[in-house]
This record gives sequence, C-alpha cells and structure tokens, in this order.
Amino acid sequence: MYNPDSDKPSPKTGRAMGVGLAIVAGHLIVNLPVLAIIAGVLWLGVQIVLAILIVAPSFPNVAFFLILIGSFVSGVAVAWLWWSYFVPRWRRWAIQNGAPAEHLHRWAVLTGLEFRKGNPLERTEFRSKD
Repeated sequence: MYNPDSDKPSPKTGRAMGVGLAIVAGHLIVNLPVLAIIAGVLWLGVQIVLAILIVAPSFPNVAFFLILIGSFVSGVAVAWLWWSYFVPRWRRWAIQNGAPAEHLHRWAVLTGLEFRKGNPLERTEFRSKD
C-alpha cells in the first residue's frame, strides 16, 4: 500500500528523490558491480586455463572445463554476496532521501534490482539492525 509519509523530502536537499533516479543509482551501485564481479572472476579462470596450457599442454581437457565452471560459480557466489549486502543499504539510502518505498520496490522488481516480497531469494539480503 502506498504511504504518503514516504514522500518526505530529503534532509539534505529539501526535495524528495525520484524513483527513477533511485533505480538508476541502484543499478550502478548494485547490479553493475555484480556483472563486473562475475565477468572478472570468469576472466581470471580463463587466464588460469591459458597459463596451464602454456606450462602443461597435455593437461586433461576436463580439468579446463572444471576450472571454468568453478570460476563462474565462484564469481556468482561472490556477486551474490555483493548483492545481498548492498541492496538493503541502497534501499535504505533511497528511502531516506525521499523515494517513496512502495513505488521504489515496484520499479526495483520490474527492472531486476530486487525480488518480489516473499521470494526465497529475497531472504538472502543482509539486513542491518538499525
């Protein structure tokens, strides 16, 4: 349900933050690093495979596959930790700066920044106690 009290102005600027600006900031703060982490760890796995090929060209091909799969899974795990830590902090920041909570959540779900309420994956967020 929409709460008109959530449209309060930011204490810093005196104006309420728009949902669009909050969503863009969320994607830059949360999802862009998630993609960079996955790509970076996978790139590291490829570099390891290439280095092994130079040193030991007769290394079993299945090991290369396992290294690449392992680097992808590791990248996803680290990226998930990033997402779990930063989504609640981004949400709190946006609401504190005047973004209406109900609209913020609706657009965050539509754009892939958050999960729907009650989704098991939503429970992986590291929520702060304050």
